[in-house]
Order: sequence, then C-alpha cells, then structure tokens
Amino acid sequence: MAKDYGTLRMLMAKHRLKQCDISKISGLSLTSISKKFAQGEEFKVTPAYKILKFFREKGENVSFDELFCVDMVNQHD
Repeated sequence: MAKDYGTLRMLMAKHRLKQCDISKISGLSLTSISKKFAQGEEFKVTPAYKILKFFREKGENVSFDELFCVDMVNQHD
C-alpha cells in the first residue's frame, strides 16, 4: 500500500519546508525523496529518524508512527 505521508506533509507546510529541505535533513537525494512522496515508497530507518529528530528539535510532539506508519496503523483498525 502506497503511503501519502500526510503528517509529514503537514509539518513540512507548517515549517515552510520543501522536498529539497527534507532531502538535506535526511541525507537522501532529492530524486529519492520525490519518489517517496509521489509513489509512496517507504523511508529506511536512518533517514526517517533524522527527519523525526529535526521536527522534535523544532518543538513538534510527533512520533515515528505518526510520521511514517499511519497507513499501516490505520490499516489494522
């Protein structure tokens, strides 16, 4: 199932971040980030953790699951 990363997109908008900013934060190429958003590809743990850490340092009280696993969690409800 493709992911839409709704919470991540919302936080990006709130903090005025673009995909190129997420690319720099995560250490992934812009092409890789674009595929993740366009095709719903999963983030590997290390880049995902870097993104999570960035938002927590900005004061966001967000969990790993909220950013990267919402579709999986909701699928089992």
